[in-house]
Amino acid sequence: HLQGLGIRTSSESVPAADLRASQRELVGSKVAKMVTAKFDPGKEPIFVSRDNYVVDGHHRWAAVVARDAEDGRLGDSHMNIVRVNAPISEVLRIANAWSQSFGIQQKAGNKKS
Repeated sequence: HLQGLGIRTSSESVPAADLRASQRELVGSKVAKMVTAKFDPGKEPIFVSRDNYVVDGHHRWAAVVARDAEDGRLGDSHMNIVRVNAPISEVLRIANAWSQSFGIQQKAGNKKS
């Protein structure tokens, strides 16, 4: 969809601590489960805007940052990302329009899980 709009993407590996959240709704219990899980939450790529905002994959990103902070120093842990070559404001506008075209409603994080 993005390529059809003339927006390039690239695969990268970046320090998780360099990324920023684009949403406020994180489910703490979900992040905690990923922190203690045996799998690497940073292995599968998440989507990130040109200006380093997480578009999709906030819970996995938060888990990687939490693991990274365990030694008291941030910046050691890298994440695989798909970089979308557009600012977060444009990426969110495109994502919301795409979702609406399929009848997908936006939702906040589920605080009960």
